[in-house]
Parts: sequence; structure tokens; C-alpha cells
Amino acid sequence: MTPTPDDFEIWSVNPVTEYVLQAMRAHAERQRQAWLSLSWGSGKADPETLMELRTRADTLEGFCGLTFEAVQRLNGDSAEDAEDNG
Repeated sequence: MTPTPDDFEIWSVNPVTEYVLQAMRAHAERQRQAWLSLSWGSGKADPETLMELRTRADTLEGFCGLTFEAVQRLNGDSAEDAEDNG
């Protein structure tokens, strides 16, 4: 089954989806706060830890901001990908 843009819209405004995305955004914010605390507050900026925190926050925010078209491209389902592979 390949969802339609309407299916994606219904999913994205579903209260459960909104609740999960809210939690993901909150977790991303906690990662940013931990980054700030480690780098600014403690002055002990371990580059690997900071990169991990940033990567987590970026990944969570990226997922929360996905559009239907972006998901299509990631799945190789977009018209652009079909043209490129045709």
C-alpha cells in the first residue's frame, strides 16, 4: 500500500500522531539543553558527546518536519525517482 497525500494529512493531524511528535520535539529540546549544559555550563566539551546530542536533536526534528513528498523520496516512490530510474 502506498499512502496518498490525503492519507498522510489525516495521519499528521491525528491526535496520537501530534502527541508523539510533541514528545519527539520535547526530547530534541532536551538534547539541545544537554548540549548547552555540557559545552557552556561545564566547560567540558567532549566533541563526541556533543556531536551525539546534536545528531539526536537534528534527527528528531527532521522526522517531525517530514512532508509527504520527502517520505515519498525516501521510499523511492516519488515521480522524480520514477523518472530517474526509467
